[in-house]
Amino acid sequence: MLAGATPVLVHNSICPNWAANSVKTWGHTFKTHGAGAKNTKKLTDRARATGNQQGQWLDNDAAAEFLKGLHVEGSGPRSVRIPEGMGQVIMPDGSIVQARAATIVPSSNGLYKTRFPIIDPNWEAGEMSFSVSFNPAVPSGAVAPASTSLESGADYETLVMEACSALSDAGGGRFHIGGFGSDEWPLDVAYDLSAFMEQLPSLLAGVRERREVEVDLYSQGIERTLAFRPSGNLVVIRCDSRTNWVPNPECENIAQDELVAMLSKLAEDFAGGLKAINSELSEVAPFERWLEGEV
Repeated sequence: MLAGATPVLVHNSICPNWAANSVKTWGHTFKTHGAGAKNTKKLTDRARATGNQQGQWLDNDAAAEFLKGLHVEGSGPRSVRIPEGMGQVIMPDGSIVQARAATIVPSSNGLYKTRFPIIDPNWEAGEMSFSVSFNPAVPSGAVAPASTSLESGADYETLVMEACSALSDAGGGRFHIGGFGSDEWPLDVAYDLSAFMEQLPSLLAGVRERREVEVDLYSQGIERTLAFRPSGNLVVIRCDSRTNWVPNPECENIAQDELVAMLSKLAEDFAGGLKAINSELSEVAPFERWLEGEV
């Protein structure tokens, strides 16, 4: 923009240019780690000279499309899984192995200094990624039937609330969610498990059909939302908090088939827990189907 005769650079708050050739947006992501024989040679030389592995993207446009979906303003450096075949890692001896993850390093302008493929994400060395499960109590002997007083015409959500109340009263069960910087969220069975299970059918359907879907863990003191978005053979999960707790990182991803298996097992274990405490709810739809592995 010109002000009089003197050129003046004016900053406008606009959407980033997500084209792979934008150095302003991506920094060294594709300039240094991008696809092509020229970069392969440079990275091979650097790996040999430094003794450090060097990551390279195999398709800049595909990588840019995937990576822009992981953009979170204000987040710090982190590692994420990437789809199979998207990147490679050049070893110091010149050999090449497939990348399974990438390191993301943001810049002060809210965009990126670099993003490069790596062999394995940091969480495989101890850092947790998203997980959810229910470990029901295992009674040591015969269990008296757990009575439940159901309202006439109780819907699925009401059934879940009553089921979680019965499981909580029986004791011994544990509901687990981990990820986003905390490997064990402070959850209980009566309230928090209920909040998640009420939304499990829509979550499973969305993940299977590769649609965006959201779960609101609305219980007081937890108050976190999990948004699930498909990205190739992965599902990107974003966690937003309505309390002083801050997820770090805000986004994690997991293979779509791994997430489906995890959620299916959660349903089966939930129904198994009802059966273990001899609850009549284990014979009510959909729990009786879950017991048979039909989730």
